[in-house]
Amino acid sequence: MPGAFVIGRGTAFTYGNKQIEPRTLGKDLGIRWAVEGAVRRNGNQVRVNVSLTDLQTGRDVWSDRFDGDRASLATLQDQITARFGAFHAQKYPLAQPL
Repeated sequence: MPGAFVIGRGTAFTYGNKQIEPRTLGKDLGIRWAVEGAVRRNGNQVRVNVSLTDLQTGRDVWSDRFDGDRASLATLQDQITARFGAFHAQKYPLAQPL
């Protein structure tokens, strides 16, 4: 996605499990949205939960769940990227500054 960037692991771990207001996070990092995710594994099965939060309002504007097996993680990653990209392009066709 043009204009998107990923913060480094060190920056992400700085926030860790802390309770922080979404607006504060947005201002600290200079971002409007945050993508969060969680991965659960059960044997060879994988479940990925992903959400997109508007840091100005603190609301999740999109979330989805993806299931697959460990042998096809690349396919699962492509599905997540495609579905998220389609949502974002439809809902926010142009990048919006802070």
